[in-house]
Amino acid sequence: MNIINEFEKLIDWQNKHFTEKLNSLNKVTIKENFNEIEKIIEEKLPEEFIELYSQYDGEQDEKLRNIFFGHKFLSTSKILSYFEFPKSLIKPKIRTIKNPIESDRIINKIKDVLIVHANNIEIKNLSIIEKLKNILLKIFYPNVENKTQWKRIEISLTQGSFKGPELFFENGDSKFISDDTHALSEQLFELGRKLYLEEKESYNWDEIFLVFHNSNKIEINRSDYDWDNETPFESIPKEKIKKKYFNLKWIPIFFDHGGNYIGIDLDPDKKGKKGQIIIFGRDEDKAYVLADSLNEFFNKINSATDLFKNKELSFPLLNGYHIHSILPELLKIS
Repeated sequence: MNIINEFEKLIDWQNKHFTEKLNSLNKVTIKENFNEIEKIIEEKLPEEFIELYSQYDGEQDEKLRNIFFGHKFLSTSKILSYFEFPKSLIKPKIRTIKNPIESDRIINKIKDVLIVHANNIEIKNLSIIEKLKNILLKIFYPNVENKTQWKRIEISLTQGSFKGPELFFENGDSKFISDDTHALSEQLFELGRKLYLEEKESYNWDEIFLVFHNSNKIEINRSDYDWDNETPFESIPKEKIKKKYFNLKWIPIFFDHGGNYIGIDLDPDKKGKKGQIIIFGRDEDKAYVLADSLNEFFNKINSATDLFKNKELSFPLLNGYHIHSILPELLKIS
């Protein structure tokens, strides 16, 4: 059977065996998206991809059960959105800070926000006698600035997260700065995002590490992650999938809503086959080749459903588990 027939057979089987209704397939194809995807991956899309997506451009967002055993069948628009993160990691050839005055303004705002919280923590850590001493000093010597106990504050920021901030004291102790209302976190997310966007075009760092000293000295270190370094996941079978954190030539087709995908690999390792169907993503320490093509992948699952005659048990993919852990055994991948 051709890929459309294989795919429709798979959907029909699920409709008969799932108690929940599936989302509808999207029959309106945005063919311009094919060209946009090809520009990003710098490859021609496989014919079977064009054939499938010319008929069904992903699934509609009807808040029902996702099309592929609970995994979302991504539209070409969603695929393009997926590529935004890998694209954002591409660095300018010349790295500069285009507007240092604005960058310094944002960094100093981060410092001011953190120092307010650091001084509050410093007061809380004082003994009763030290607190009383500070109160008396403020009453009788209001113009004398109290020497604070903390030495420095460290924080690292990325475009969408931060680590810390950690407050270091003169005696060598340290403490993470936080608040019960999460207002500090919201401020740091906003300021970190502003700083990243301000410097993205001309520098585009992956992480910026800031150290604010009590002496008003500021240390700044912008750095990049080694995205091309081999990651610790295992390719099964061996040497079929390149060990990379991400690859612009991996085209996601099905999404588990947790950062993991089933998709087409157009840049296989030395023993792999171009167009092979692989599991990849944030949580996958074992990346499997499920089939040599998308059509073969659907055919394998359809064959498994045809052979499953045990009425006392339900078909493994119907159990609601994470199907990435079930598919390799079901399809006898080793």
